[in-house]
Amino acid sequence: GISPVRLWPNPAKSADVKLSLGSLAPGRYEVQVLDISGRSVMTRSIEHLSSTGAYQILKGQKLSPGQYLIRLSLEGKVLETLQFINE
Repeated sequence: GISPVRLWPNPAKSADVKLSLGSLAPGRYEVQVLDISGRSVMTRSIEHLSSTGAYQILKGQKLSPGQYLIRLSLEGKVLETLQFINE
């Protein structure tokens, strides 16, 4: 099926990126940002309460321009891996 998870704008500057979890069950999700070589750049958790929530996941982060992977997991299980290009 089509994933409810959305990441936008993409490409973007890191400070502007928002992640929406849509209809995923409420809970504490972990967001991990990996660089293209698979090294973890940042990890943070989001408390997902409502289906309308959009989270600024990279606020205050200075990422170098390039390609990244954003991995979303719940209780240690990876649900989604999204590609993101930082301008």
